[in-house]
Amino acid sequence: MGPLPGIIMALKIATSPFGRRDDLAAVLTGVSGDAAREQLALWLGLAFSLTVLHAVMAVAWASRRRSPWFALAGGVLSVIGFSVGFAVPDSSAAALVAVQQALDTTKVAAISDGVSATATATVTSVIFAVTSSVGLLLLGVAQWRAGTGPRWLAALLGLSGVAHLVPAGTALAAAAWLATGIGSVGASIGLVRSANDDFDLLPEARRTAVTATSASGRDARTVWRTLLAIAGPPLALYVAIARFLLPYDMSDAPEVIFDKLVDHPGFTMITMWIAVLLAPTCMPVSWQSAG
Repeated sequence: MGPLPGIIMALKIATSPFGRRDDLAAVLTGVSGDAAREQLALWLGLAFSLTVLHAVMAVAWASRRRSPWFALAGGVLSVIGFSVGFAVPDSSAAALVAVQQALDTTKVAAISDGVSATATATVTSVIFAVTSSVGLLLLGVAQWRAGTGPRWLAALLGLSGVAHLVPAGTALAAAAWLATGIGSVGASIGLVRSANDDFDLLPEARRTAVTATSASGRDARTVWRTLLAIAGPPLALYVAIARFLLPYDMSDAPEVIFDKLVDHPGFTMITMWIAVLLAPTCMPVSWQSAG
């Protein structure tokens, strides 16, 4: 799982029929010339979304025993960054729909630019760029200190995090993500080589003895447990409460839902900000359940 999202994102960037730093006009031109490539790129983006959180947690898990604090910091920041990244506007999807539906590109560009200019979009973009990059750097350090796989893979993973912060063109962006994928192979090697007892505790029902030890000093496990305990309730409560506060009925037609959301911009803005805050809690909840 570890190497997959980096490799997938590198393929997505290489597949897209436009440059990484192109404006919407250039994106529309590229998509118009080869809509099939952009459709494939969007499917690759979906595959990235389905694997990236599990991958960074796998890398953190592989290093957590020998480098607990760096694994903790890198894992938490990476989960925050990539979770929030799901809320960053993607103009390529709008461009593809505009081409397929023969929409007025001027109006599509105006809507896309307006969405990208909102405070929510700006904040989520900054959080995504900084926390995901720093998280990958720290995971590389954790992998190095833990000796998980060859050291050059750990260095490559850490340096890829730095590379993501550098404004770069398509080739360099794809290379940075490819480096992330290859660097994460170190965690895969460590996980494959580790014994079950090193990977995790036995299921409680199979434990034949319990040994209590009193450890002195700080323990990263305390922070992990605290974060997991805090992460659980807010998202479920938000979903439950928000369903009662929706300005539309779930059975309404899409056009009716759109009109009602337009009539209640405050509700839409609040839910966007809450989603940014609570997005990182999804993965810790699943981790807690798996344990």
